[in-house]
Amino acid sequence: MLALRVGFARRDLGDLEAAQEHFRRAHALFEKLGHRAGQSQALAFDGWVTLRLGRRTEAVDLARASLALADGPARLTGLVTLGVALAPDDPAESLRALHDALRVAEQSNLPHNQAWCHNYLGVALRITGSPEKALDHHRRALELLEPLSETQMEIEFLHSYAETCHAAGRRDEALALLDRAVELARTLGRPHDEERARTAREVVRAARAHPRSEPAS
Repeated sequence: MLALRVGFARRDLGDLEAAQEHFRRAHALFEKLGHRAGQSQALAFDGWVTLRLGRRTEAVDLARASLALADGPARLTGLVTLGVALAPDDPAESLRALHDALRVAEQSNLPHNQAWCHNYLGVALRITGSPEKALDHHRRALELLEPLSETQMEIEFLHSYAETCHAAGRRDEALALLDRAVELARTLGRPHDEERARTAREVVRAARAHPRSEPAS
């Protein structure tokens, strides 16, 4: 379906609003055709970009709608979206959804999806206040990704890993990860990803240069 393919391309370029428009167009077409799997996929990716746009409640609704139509590996994007979106408000359900996603990826022998699930388990654990536990999942994500030559996914993972390192007070590690993300994004010709990594790097550098004073005991 052309609308889905265009949505993926716009998403990868960082144009999330345009991607969302195409995913919603694809959903309407699939709904008209009575194509449940297509509807599920369009809803799932709409939910993911909606989450990236900061609209968590709407993302949860879209993820649940996708999951109601999906089976097997088609549930992965909806489960990950649901897990990350719920992390600030419902940690238990968040982690349950993400572990369900990881289990599906493992049972289906999908190493790139296993890596994706580990990365976002790390994100959810960081959001819920367990950055040290989160680091193990980020490390595992990159281990799984190493033989797969998924450079775009690696950039995404490096950024998430760096955010968790920053939250854990490991700023030198965060900067090294962001340096690598900038390098890969430049090599791949992804200006949006390069700028995003550069911005994150400046935030970490500023925090390292001006650390917060420790509270008085």
